[in-house]
Amino acid sequence: MPAQTQVRPIPASIRGRLDKLMLLLGSSNEGEAANAAALITRLLTAHGLDWHDMVGAIGQVAQNPSGSAPFPPRDAPKKSSSQTLSADEVRELIAAIRHGVNLNVKSHQFLAGMLDRADIYDTIHFSDKQWKWLQDLAARAGVI
Repeated sequence: MPAQTQVRPIPASIRGRLDKLMLLLGSSNEGEAANAAALITRLLTAHGLDWHDMVGAIGQVAQNPSGSAPFPPRDAPKKSSSQTLSADEVRELIAAIRHGVNLNVKSHQFLAGMLDRADIYDTIHFSDKQWKWLQDLAARAGVI
């Protein structure tokens, strides 16, 4: 008879991170997959859990024909107080930022992505994080 271990529920506070790390386990890059496994182990241990709990939670989903998860439902995503600008406003702001400040690679890529969106859409919606980043760049460039 197989040994049975009580499966502890996976807290909602770490479920999102575990979801992302679990996807990396299938990476063709052996180092990336090994790092993902180590990070999962560390995260589980920090919350008093282990791989038995993770596998048990996955097994409960597989055995449950209704499709409902064995752990509590995720919290609803928080509404973002996103900001919007017209495509023309985005182009003008980015041109002023690029003129006024030297950009690192990440900031340059961020602004290039925003310009790509301005080429596709008439109105650009920014997440709180994107908006803050854009405002910080504009402040550094002396635009605002």
